[in-house]
Amino acid sequence: MAQRMKVENSTSVNWRHWTLLMLFLIGMMYGQNLSGDVWWHLKTGQWIVEHKSLPFDDPFSYTAKSPVVLHEWGAEVVSWIIYRYIAPWALAVFSTVLISAAFAIAFALAVKKSGSVLAAFVVTAAGAAASAGGSEMRPQVYSFLLFAVLMIVLEKWRKNGGLIIW
Repeated sequence: MAQRMKVENSTSVNWRHWTLLMLFLIGMMYGQNLSGDVWWHLKTGQWIVEHKSLPFDDPFSYTAKSPVVLHEWGAEVVSWIIYRYIAPWALAVFSTVLISAAFAIAFALAVKKSGSVLAAFVVTAAGAAASAGGSEMRPQVYSFLLFAVLMIVLEKWRKNGGLIIW
């Protein structure tokens, strides 16, 4: 009986914490200004789509004609497509979705590992607050979600072994 009550309370608290966490994340990202290099990433994404290749030198900044290594080209193309074919505001929505998904995964993993919804919420909210400065739509935002997915893969590999990691 006590065990059943604990599970029921855990589920209702869990739902409230999920809602609170999502509201916290959306509030944290609401109204953020875009930094100057977001426009560089968008223009580079446009250039890649139009030329169907990667530029070998920087065509847009004061260091034009200097060699450039575009390790973020995939994010730049996706961002340009969202900006061009959906709407500029969709970049903010997409960024919010990526970051919210990343922290939702982190929260779920923290609950699973700690067994405490409250502790998981506090740690996840602290992590979200610490990352607030890097939550605008820039290529590194993709890495938040990809890192969370990597944590799932590693946790499954640690628990089950096998070849899931490959």
